[in-house]
Amino acid sequence: MSEQGLARWRRLGREHLRAAREAWTLLRGTGMRSVLGASAIGFVMALPALLFVVGEWAQVGLAGVDMRPTLTAFLRDDAAADVRDALCERLTLDGEVARITLIEAKSALAEFAAAANMEAAAFTGDNPLPDVLEVEVERATWRRDRGAALALRLQQEPLVAAVYRAGDWVERLDALVAFGHRMLWVFAVVIGVGVLLLVGNVVGGLVNQCVDEIEVRALVGATAGFIRRPFLYAGAVCGVAGAALACALVALAMTTLSDSAERVLEAYGGGEPVAPGTFAVAVGLLVGGLVLGWSGAWLGCSGNLRRFEAHLD
Repeated sequence: MSEQGLARWRRLGREHLRAAREAWTLLRGTGMRSVLGASAIGFVMALPALLFVVGEWAQVGLAGVDMRPTLTAFLRDDAAADVRDALCERLTLDGEVARITLIEAKSALAEFAAAANMEAAAFTGDNPLPDVLEVEVERATWRRDRGAALALRLQQEPLVAAVYRAGDWVERLDALVAFGHRMLWVFAVVIGVGVLLLVGNVVGGLVNQCVDEIEVRALVGATAGFIRRPFLYAGAVCGVAGAALACALVALAMTTLSDSAERVLEAYGGGEPVAPGTFAVAVGLLVGGLVLGWSGAWLGCSGNLRRFEAHLD
């Protein structure tokens, strides 16, 4: 790089350092207003971040729970073993079927007797329980119409007496989770717009406090970028400070809720709640705070510096 280019970069660095110092002076001059503004940003940004953490807890913790839809086919008493095995083989070739479990009548009777604290021999006469096929369907391919079609196919088999479908709840759960994810994005966008407006209001107040100084600088030939830069840094500082507070709030909430989340997941047969990457969440909040703070400051400056356009041209 040439000497001229190095000098240009040094001059640019000094200019940004000057703007950062002025921004810090502006924020210190407003005192409690800047603190309250950054605190409000932190609490607002913590809400979608906390919802994201809770969603990740649920997704990771319930990943080990067997929640595949199941069709239960009750076979007729006179179903031959070879015909039954042929049906199992045909179902195995179906791409939507994940697993087929055959529960024979004698095994079902023994399990029932064990649950009732009785001996299987105590049941005299013929076994009243039928053979049962439990057909587990791939969750990714399950839809209510497909489940109904598969249940109808099973019902039409000559050796099937009745079919019980227990998969609609999975579809409802998936729809609810998808709705929650979309609502989280909508909520994040609304929160982002709110942070933009909040930072713009704070920076607008800073601009109004420096009207005389801005007029003098505009009259002596200062450019719009020169005047605007300290306020942009002030907005960025507010955004990053609020994001840092949001990180602390999310960490505190994760510590407080971890035991309750573990008990809830245990009740549903899931694993221990695994917190999403804390570093990733923190980086996302800090970067988001920086971008929103800088953008909000730009909006606040653009609206309040229009009165000086005649001198800045």
